[in-house]
This record gives sequence, structure tokens and C-alpha cells, in this order.
Amino acid sequence: MGLPWYRVHTVVLNDPGRLLSVHIMHTALVAGWAGSMALYELAVFDPSDPVLDPMWRQGMFVIPFMTRLGITNSWGGWSITGGTITNPGIWSYEGVAGAHIVFSGLCFLAAIWHWMVRFESESLKISRLTSEYSTVSGATRGCEWNKSDNQRKRIVNTFIPSSIDETSPRQNPKPFSLQQAAIDFYQYGFIFIRSVDKPRAVLELSRSFELGSSFKTVPVNPKPFLNNLTGKAVIVKLKWGMEYKGYLVSVDSYMNLQLSNSEEYIDGQFTGNLGEILIRCNNVLYLRGVPEDEEIEDADRD
Repeated sequence: MGLPWYRVHTVVLNDPGRLLSVHIMHTALVAGWAGSMALYELAVFDPSDPVLDPMWRQGMFVIPFMTRLGITNSWGGWSITGGTITNPGIWSYEGVAGAHIVFSGLCFLAAIWHWMVRFESESLKISRLTSEYSTVSGATRGCEWNKSDNQRKRIVNTFIPSSIDETSPRQNPKPFSLQQAAIDFYQYGFIFIRSVDKPRAVLELSRSFELGSSFKTVPVNPKPFLNNLTGKAVIVKLKWGMEYKGYLVSVDSYMNLQLSNSEEYIDGQFTGNLGEILIRCNNVLYLRGVPEDEEIEDADRD
């Protein structure tokens, strides 16, 4: 049982919505089992059995724990202390069992609510809890400039058509997935994207970027690139804008990054020295090597 447990937890640990959802669902399953098991035991339990400690002797498991917590009366008109009960109240054996079943149903709905949801186009999935884009599925066939203030910030917006039309290029008909709907564009030649059938791919961008240009994906292995950066100064930018400059110590099999002598920058402004840090792979927007004396510029500057 250790392998499936490990597999599930490595999948959901880096996904806040799914991490919370699976734990709520687990609570729903436990509460539902407890309530239904209590109702079954109450259906087969004989309170008139004269044997000492009748619950245990009759094979009961759940309702003895309820009794230890102070539940003594039943809607069947009997009490564990003996005698006849005319008004057992809501918090009887059956009432507590029913409350567990109702609570289980509410947890089930909460788990569904916290799971990842899709847009109507079936292209984007977003967490209701964190409002973070999880994946973009579908035919992504180009990039365009946002001609508002985002153009000054050098941000490229990707558009995701619902299907490939006749005017789309035929060189690479397979769709691919992209981590972000809005990505920072820097003129150093390429950005990383996630391919459908390959672990990594590179989207080649021309330095003379034009509106409506199309690009092909080229499968690559990121290991040589990361090995070449190990021990060197790098800049790591997170999805929500924070940047970290430091020395890349190691990269584990899940692409989590370990930096030493790290410095934090928010909106291009230095905020402090953090020393040694670990950055989860799902938070990284991009990673690039830099000279040690290079400064991080504010993205809002012209």
C-alpha cells in the first residue's frame, strides 16, 4: 500500500486545490462509513441481551465508542443504562449516525467544489481556492501582443482556439499544453512549455516578434541545460511575480530547485537576503542563468 499512497501524495502536494480536495474527500469517506456502520450495528444490536458488556459480546464496534462519549439513548425507546426512554432527543445513537452521514455528504460537495474546474471552452482549468491556472489544453497556435499597458511590460498573451481552423499551419498538428495563459517574454530566444507527449518542449521565439506569428514546438531534454547551470548564478521568477537570484545548488527529480545565497526581489526591488531556499517546481515561471553582477530590473520600467 505504500506505493499508491506515495504516488497520490506526490501528485497532489504541488496542487493546492487537489491537495485540499482529496483530504476533504477522505474525511467524507470516514464520516460516511462511521454513520452507516453505526446504523447497521443499531439494526442488529439486541439491547435486552443479559450478558455482561453486551455491545462488545455482540460484535459491535462503532456504538461502544459513541457510548463512551456519552450517547446512551436510542430512538427505539431503550437506553444503555436500562429502562424505557420516551424522549431520547436528537443526539441519540441514530441522531449521531445520521449527522455523520449528512456531514459526509457536505464534505463530498466541498471536495468537488475545491477540485480543479474548467472553462466553457474546455481549455483552461483553474482552482476555485487559489484562482491559479493549472493547465491549458487545446490547440495553441500562436501568440499576440496585448496592445494595452501589458505591451510595455513585455507580456505575451496566448490565445487558445477551440479547434484548428483551415488557415492554421499544418506543420505540427498536435496541440500542446502551456502552464500559463500570460507569460513573460524576454528576448533571449526561447521559453519553456509543457508538451502533451513530451516532458518538456521549447517554443522558439524570433527576436523580431510580429503579431500573428506561429511557432513550432521542439522536444528537448532539460537535463543538460539544468546541469550546466548547477553551481552558477541564476534568476528564478515565480508565477506571481517574485524573483530570486542565487546559486543553483541542485534540482531533484521533480524539478524542485535549491538555491543558496539567494536574494528576493519584488517588482524589481530588493527585499532581503534569504540564504538557502527550496522552490517548488509548480511555482516557477522561468529559470535562466545570469552573470553574478547582473541586476534585476523592474518589469514596469520602460
